[in-house]
Amino acid sequence: MVGTIHHHGIVVDDLEASVAFYVDHFDLEEEYRITAEPAGFGTLLGVDRPAPAEIAFLRDETGMRVELEEHATAERTVDELADPTDVGYAHLCFEVDDIDATYDELVAAGVEFVTRPGTATDSGAHIVYCRDPSGNLLELIELPDGPNE
Repeated sequence: MVGTIHHHGIVVDDLEASVAFYVDHFDLEEEYRITAEPAGFGTLLGVDRPAPAEIAFLRDETGMRVELEEHATAERTVDELADPTDVGYAHLCFEVDDIDATYDELVAAGVEFVTRPGTATDSGAHIVYCRDPSGNLLELIELPDGPNE
């Protein structure tokens, strides 16, 4: 066995704005920050250039971590290359108790939504998609009562 999941990483274009977004709207706490050594991190990432990065780790009440990375050498955004139906396009999902109330609260706070809350699968879950300050796709989900298979 490889091990358990440690974190979900997201590349952002403004670390401070992104930390504030996730802390203010998704109840994550900043756990710690690190600075990546440019040449070594570029090698570890498999890119042929130095990759200077400032990194913040956030954590929710269950212990799930989100890593936010701001790279000084970012050349493009995923949205320029792909849409959410393309293989490899990732998103982070947050479970909420009341999707309509959460949607209204986030709209009032200026969060950009891609869709309105709805149900589009046979699971009965209500979902909606929005974007973080860097344009990364986020899903909000309200699960139906009872077991989900």
